[in-house]
Amino acid sequence: MNNTTAILLTLGINLAIMVALNWGKSFGLADIMLDAVICGVMTVVINVFFVRHYVTRALANKTLPTNLPVSRMMMRLPRNPLLLALLCALFFGLLTPLINGMIFILLRF
Repeated sequence: MNNTTAILLTLGINLAIMVALNWGKSFGLADIMLDAVICGVMTVVINVFFVRHYVTRALANKTLPTNLPVSRMMMRLPRNPLLLALLCALFFGLLTPLINGMIFILLRF
């Protein structure tokens, strides 16, 4: 899997959203926290569909490893990529600004 493509696509989309929402004004704490939510959600959605594309292609080419360890948590996740993306987006959409807020408090931003 080519991680560089996924990373550059994610960075480009997140940067475009940040610039579009804040064009012509300075960034404040609220803008950074909103961007953290947007980046958390967009990153998950992009990555879920990138991974699905590569796994589907590996399955078709029979190049996917067969001796992978089984994880109980992974077995409980939805198999539908849209539901998985929504579940992960909700989780990281809440977690990303929470962590950013804790860092801002720690650094007295």
